[in-house]
Amino acid sequence: MSGPAFGAGMFCHKIVMGKSVLYKKSKAVSDLLVQELVRPVRMKKVTELF
Repeated sequence: MSGPAFGAGMFCHKIVMGKSVLYKKSKAVSDLLVQELVRPVRMKKVTELF
């Protein structure tokens, strides 16, 4: 999860899954959107850097 460009598209590429499938699975499992799952992880990474 490096770089400011990391988002749903790059995550899909990394796990070899289509965006629509990822969105459906994340919504079914956690009732959250992909962005809502990625954001806290990115914020935690930022706090570790400072």
